[in-house]
Amino acid sequence: MAWIATSPTFDAPGWQADGQAQADDLLMRGTLMIEVELSAPDIDEPLLDLVPEAPYAGRITLRVEREPTPVPGAAAEPAGTAEGTPTPRSARPNASSNAQGGRLTLSLHHDGRHREASLILPAEAFPGRLRVSYCWDARSRAALLVAEQPCHDSPPRFTRLPAPPPLPRRALCQAILAADHDIAAAPRAGAHLGPHVEAISLSEGIAPVGPIPGLAPGTEIDTPAGPTPIETLRPGAQVLVPGSAARTVLAVVRRQMPARGMFRPVRLLAPWFGLGKDITVSGEQRLLISGTDVDYLFGCETVRVPAAYLVSDRMAQFTQAPPLVTWYQVMMQDQQPLGVNGLCVESLPVDALRTSPELHRASLLSAYPRESLPCSEPHDTPVLRPFEAITLVLHRRI
Repeated sequence: MAWIATSPTFDAPGWQADGQAQADDLLMRGTLMIEVELSAPDIDEPLLDLVPEAPYAGRITLRVEREPTPVPGAAAEPAGTAEGTPTPRSARPNASSNAQGGRLTLSLHHDGRHREASLILPAEAFPGRLRVSYCWDARSRAALLVAEQPCHDSPPRFTRLPAPPPLPRRALCQAILAADHDIAAAPRAGAHLGPHVEAISLSEGIAPVGPIPGLAPGTEIDTPAGPTPIETLRPGAQVLVPGSAARTVLAVVRRQMPARGMFRPVRLLAPWFGLGKDITVSGEQRLLISGTDVDYLFGCETVRVPAAYLVSDRMAQFTQAPPLVTWYQVMMQDQQPLGVNGLCVESLPVDALRTSPELHRASLLSAYPRESLPCSEPHDTPVLRPFEAITLVLHRRI
């Protein structure tokens, strides 16, 4: 599969792959992916209104709705999980057990037919980053709606959608290429994004969900033989774990992703964070940071921080990149962290894949036996929220 279109951002134009402007076929399978920074849970938020140009007769909408205040004695709706299934609107109760959460709803209108799927979003999703993927395979008559919180430990939530229609390749690419942030009440041609949606991207295949690599090619991993570029590592190689013994590499994975959202490259600048030299990671790659200031500010020895949260004028910066970037990561024995030029970073987290066969099948590691996936050791290392990361950055600048 390959990404074939991405929407413009404030500092990058929209992009589509060669040949898409002349294509006149239907995409029988593909993936629409958006990233959004959710606001407060008490606000209904439209995320997407996509109406391809004529002659295609259809519309795709995506929205987040606030959950109603619970009514005493009302039946609670089961929370959406990795094994969720669509809930018919007529079967939904009038209240939810999670009044602070929300509901993500995808609606498809095509040739007079209406299909809908929804997921419950937990309270911790608000406010926060959400990645939504709609993956369809018209020939197999199956589709998935997936919601991920890339900066949390929460596993992806997904639900199925039966009999998805194929979508027009050229019209879809053209709409995404010229996407705007002007959602109106009445449908109109084009891709219109909600005010907090950062980007929308289109793939001509089923994009993997779940953990995605986050280290740039050339990133030097600490090994017993010295710093080694990550792309040259092979299964069975030994890598050094900060503060522990060497561990065995189980797999080295790579993935090409749009340089948008939390996949946008971040340059971490030496000597901050103990770096011996600058390195480039994806925005969602989590770093393990320790120090007396961490203990003072957060009451723990170590914290985990997505790289994008550390962007400032001196410590880390977003970098210019082509429309698509390739990221690497290592799956480690015991899922131990990696040493990278003096910095400690998370290896590929796969706990959610062990517990969900369907999520495993939809992931980048689908070819790796699920029963052979490593277990992580229990830890209570917190993940900082954006405002906490800003506090840490400001404290270290003093």
